[in-house]
Amino acid sequence: MSANPVMKQNASIVVRSLDEQTCKQLIGENALCGITANLPNVSKEDNLMIWALQVAAAQTPDLNAYATSANNRIVINGALYDALVNNIEGKSCVIAHELAPLNSWRMLALIPRAVLM
Repeated sequence: MSANPVMKQNASIVVRSLDEQTCKQLIGENALCGITANLPNVSKEDNLMIWALQVAAAQTPDLNAYATSANNRIVINGALYDALVNNIEGKSCVIAHELAPLNSWRMLALIPRAVLM
């Protein structure tokens, strides 16, 4: 393995106004949180509950970003994205920081299971 492995799979970058953790803080354990966290902004007319959750999360912003290996996605919460609106270097740092675990998970997947135990 080289010192600087290259990512060979695509990763998508999305901006979401509500993440699952914030949703659970607002309404407790709820299956709706898992669905809501993966949706872009929803209008009040489409789904009042999801829209209300997204609005509540936007009013109490938690600056956060995370990576998920399930779908090779980097999620940047809307408040963090807005805070970095004119800061390309800042956005680049957040994305680079979140790419690291995606790449680490891929590298771990290449190691035979017996070696890890």
